[in-house]
Amino acid sequence: MKQNRVDLPRTFPGHPALDEDGRNALRRLLTAYARHNPSVGYCQAMNFFAGLALTGIMDGYFDGYFSEEMIECQVDQLVLEELVREKFPKLVNHLDYLGVQVACVTGPWSLLPWESAI
Repeated sequence: MKQNRVDLPRTFPGHPALDEDGRNALRRLLTAYARHNPSVGYCQAMNFFAGLALTGIMDGYFDGYFSEEMIECQVDQLVLEELVREKFPKLVNHLDYLGVQVACVTGPWSLLPWESAI
């Protein structure tokens, strides 16, 4: 992990997302990957790829999902609930009877599908 510490300050110097907190987050991400896949570990230049990939994914696909308000996630859950109400009225009636909101069942799927965590 020594190479990781050497590379991080050279990762897009001056970029506002890579202030001290951002570099620490990138370091944790790279360390987590190295522990996840010890046969690869950390290789020089992974820092650039990880930084670009993470910001591209988070900003491009999940903008508004992982904020304090989680607005986009709430909107998606409302749309999904309407679709479920339309297509599966018996299921929704049963969930309503049990006092369970559709989002309680579907919310975790939209945040981190299990398949992506494996």
